[in-house]
Amino acid sequence: MVGAVIVLTCLGMLFWYADQLIVSLNPEGGLPKQYFTVEPGELWNIEFKHSYELTQVEEFFQVNGVDDMTMIYTKYKSLGCGLPFSGSEGKLVTEPDGKFKLVMNRPYKTVKIRPAVQARQKVIHNGKVYDLCELYGHGTLIEIKAERRYQYWFN
Repeated sequence: MVGAVIVLTCLGMLFWYADQLIVSLNPEGGLPKQYFTVEPGELWNIEFKHSYELTQVEEFFQVNGVDDMTMIYTKYKSLGCGLPFSGSEGKLVTEPDGKFKLVMNRPYKTVKIRPAVQARQKVIHNGKVYDLCELYGHGTLIEIKAERRYQYWFN
């Protein structure tokens, strides 16, 4: 009887662990994948140097569920070539620190990115930084997606 309770408890914990929502970084070419655990509604962001303005840009994503993320807003330091500013693209707000924040609420199933040494793209979650160039090298295609941990294990 005690053994059955222990086995059922262990199985329950395994199913709970396997069913957790994660955000995974999936590079091409068989390179090692990375992931972090999230709760629905939690944010993560991509930070990079803009290619023309040469200022930092941050894009913030909310995880809603499996294959369901929303780019909530983008923050940047200057208005200029290649940076959104039109009302048709979202609601532009000037932050107290002088940065611009464009609220977009754009849905994404996955986010695909090719890091470049000039842009130094980083994925950031709860203070942990995943430097995509250091991890995967310049030009490697990386697909970022929200999935269950068991899906990550079998992909």
